[in-house]
Amino acid sequence: MQKCLVFGSLNLDYFYTVDHIIAPKETQSAPQMQCFCGGKGLNQAVALSQGGASVNFAGCLGQASSLLTETLTQYHISTEFLRQVDQPAGHAIIQVDGNGQNAILVYPGSNFAVTSEQIDETLAHFQKGDLLVIQTKSIG
Repeated sequence: MQKCLVFGSLNLDYFYTVDHIIAPKETQSAPQMQCFCGGKGLNQAVALSQGGASVNFAGCLGQASSLLTETLTQYHISTEFLRQVDQPAGHAIIQVDGNGQNAILVYPGSNFAVTSEQIDETLAHFQKGDLLVIQTKSIG
C-alpha cells in the first residue's frame, strides 16, 4: 500500500484585524485577534487527508504547540515522525486590513530544527512508489 509523507513546517498563525497595515514607527491597536494552525506543510497534510490519503507528517514541533498536534490528530494524520524539540514553535503574525490586504511576519522556530539525520531516519520507513511532499527552507 502506498504511503504518503509530508515533511514540512507547522506554525501557529496569529491573525490581527487592523485598520491598515502598520507603517514604520507606528503603533496600532487591533480590535480582533484569532489563532489558527497553519504552515505550508501542515496545510498540505490536511488537504491530502481530506482528499482521502493516509498521511504521515514529519518535522519538528516546538514548545507550547499542543494545538498543532491536536489538529494533526483531528485530521487523522500520523505524528510518528514528528519530533519534539526544545525551541519555540514556528509562528506567523498576520495583519489583515479592511480590504483583505495582508502583511505576514514568519518566525520559523522549531521548523528550522530538522536535521539531515532526521530526514534519513524518516525516509528509511518509506520506499519507491510512496508519495513524498517536501516543504521547508532550511535544514539544520
